[in-house]
Amino acid sequence: MRLLKLSFLISFILLTSIMYTQHLDVEGDIITTGKIGIGTTSPSTPLHLYANRDALFGSSMAGNGAKLIWDYSSRAFRAGYAAASSWNEDSLGLYSAAFGFGSVAEAYMSFSHGFYTHARTYAGFSIGRYNVGASGAPTSWTTSDPLFEVGNGTSNTNRNNAFTIRKDGRVGINDATPDYLLDLENPGLSLRSIYINHDNPSSSSTMYGIYVNADNTASNSGTSYAAYFDMTNNNDDAYGQYSLAFCDAFDGSPAYAVRSYVDNDNGSGLAYSIYGSVSGSTSGSKYAGYFNGHVYTSGSYLPSDLKLKKDVKPREVALNQIMKLEVKSYLYNQSQFAHMNLPKGNRTGFIAQNVALVM
Repeated sequence: MRLLKLSFLISFILLTSIMYTQHLDVEGDIITTGKIGIGTTSPSTPLHLYANRDALFGSSMAGNGAKLIWDYSSRAFRAGYAAASSWNEDSLGLYSAAFGFGSVAEAYMSFSHGFYTHARTYAGFSIGRYNVGASGAPTSWTTSDPLFEVGNGTSNTNRNNAFTIRKDGRVGINDATPDYLLDLENPGLSLRSIYINHDNPSSSSTMYGIYVNADNTASNSGTSYAAYFDMTNNNDDAYGQYSLAFCDAFDGSPAYAVRSYVDNDNGSGLAYSIYGSVSGSTSGSKYAGYFNGHVYTSGSYLPSDLKLKKDVKPREVALNQIMKLEVKSYLYNQSQFAHMNLPKGNRTGFIAQNVALVM
C-alpha cells in the first residue's frame, strides 16, 4: 500500500512539473467541468490555446494524411486529408481555409472545399472537384482573376469549371475565362445553351420569353446591338436565331416569332430594326433573309420612291431591254431544296439571273 501511494505521489509531481514547464494549466475536474489552457494559466474555454500556438490533430503538420491544423503564423485552418505537400506551411495562404480531400488554398484570404479543389487567387473561393484553379495574383485584388469557381472536372489533367465569377463581374458557365458579362460555352451538340419555358395561361398581360432593352446614348458611340448572333456550322443547317411562335388566341391577337423596333430620333446614321448579311464562297444557297410564307410590309419593300433617287434620266433603249427578257415556265426543284417548302405546280415568270444580265 505504501508503495502504491509513493508511485501515485511521484506521478502527480511529474505531471505537475510538466504542466508548469509547458504552460499547461488544468482547472477543476477535466472530466466534467474542467478547462485546459495551453500557454495560459486562466483558460476561458474547455480547450484554450493562447498566443502564438499551433494546433494539430494528426500525425504531422507536413506531408499527406488525415489531419486538422491551425497554423498560427499564417492564421490558416485546415481539416480533412492533405495530399502530398498541399498543407505544408509554405503552401498556406494568409488567413485561408481549406476542407476536404487534397484541397489547396494558397492565396491570401482564399477558401477551398471539396475534392482536389484549388483556390490560388486573392480572396478566391472554390468548391466542387477538380476546378481549374488558374494561377493569378495571390496577395492583391486583380479584376481579371476568378473570385468564385465551381469545379466539375474529372481528374488533375482534366480540370473544368461548371461556373465561374471573375472579380470584374463577368460570369462564365462551363467557361473558366469569361470574356463577357455572361459567357456560355456549350460542348454538346444536342444541349441547349439557353432554354426558356415561359407559360402564361391566365394573365392577359404582355409576355416576353426574352426582352432586351439596350440604349447607347453616349456621344460618339459606336455600333450597338440589342442582340447579336454569330453561328458557324460546317456540316448541317445553321441558325443564328431560330424562332417559332404559336397563337392559340381566339380574339385575333397576333403572335410574333421575332419582333424588332428601332428608334433613331437623335442619331443621323442609319437605323435597322433587322439587318441581314450573307457571305461565303461555297456553292450552296445563302440567304440574308428567308421567309417560308408571305411577306408583309407597311412601307417600301423594294424602294422605288423618287425621293430616294437622283440623276433620274429617261432611257430610250428601255423597250429593247425589256424585249430581251425571256418568259419561262418552270417547276420548282422541291427534291433538292425540300427545306424551303417551295410551291408545287407549273409556274410562269422571269429568271432572276436573266433579268440581271439584261438590265
